[in-house]
Amino acid sequence: MAHSDANGWVEAIMEEYNNLQQKNVFIEVGILQDKHVHEGCLVFSEKIGSDGEVVKKKVRLVVKGYTEAWGEDYWNTYSPTLGCDSLLSLLAYATVKDLEIHQIDAMAAYLNSDLTEEIYIQLPNGIPLSPGKVWHLEKALYGLKQAGLKWYCTLQSHIKLVRYAQLGYYPCLYVRDMSHFIVVYVDNLLVFGSKQRIAKEKKELARIFEIHDLGEVRWFLMMEITHDWVAHMIKLINGNIFRRSLSALDLRTHSLCQHQWLSI
Repeated sequence: MAHSDANGWVEAIMEEYNNLQQKNVFIEVGILQDKHVHEGCLVFSEKIGSDGEVVKKKVRLVVKGYTEAWGEDYWNTYSPTLGCDSLLSLLAYATVKDLEIHQIDAMAAYLNSDLTEEIYIQLPNGIPLSPGKVWHLEKALYGLKQAGLKWYCTLQSHIKLVRYAQLGYYPCLYVRDMSHFIVVYVDNLLVFGSKQRIAKEKKELARIFEIHDLGEVRWFLMMEITHDWVAHMIKLINGNIFRRSLSALDLRTHSLCQHQWLSI
């Protein structure tokens, strides 16, 4: 790497490798002639904060899952996702009931899920590997067609362990009672309820898998969320996204509103 921030990317690659090693994601094995070995690749990304600045460099080792064969490498892939209408309805309900809303990120979410299929991968340059070896995957690495479903099932069992019931019609919503519930969007969780109960749920979940406690929700699904307790209002603002879109289209001087917001 010859780029000015190359050292930062190298550190991110090693952080990813160490994380995979600590979570027992793989076992090094000799190359097997009678087995299909999938290719791995590195995906580089930058985490952007609410002010549009780069917060962190991230590297993910992923599998080129498009080479998987149904019935051999995987069977099912579907996992439900939180809908926007459901999220807005729950935010409105929380406003009426004066519920606190805290956010939790599941760290390296997919890597918490056991892989039952027999999957081997050849690593890209940059990841340490002994000569003549490949990885046999023990966990659901990113890029696998079944990885999302594996994580969904794992998280589902974890949340039920802390005594929340999953709603049949809204599979991304888990309810303890009318004032305490959890909403899931892949590896992002919103916990609704009283401050005391939320603190307890965080401790319970942290015992099961590694989490990043973000406190009261501020930034979710590329939206800035502001809770005004005095006015009993929640504002959803996506101004930075809108302004960047205008800039990309060279519409910065257009008479369009420079931000969009929704008050609930």
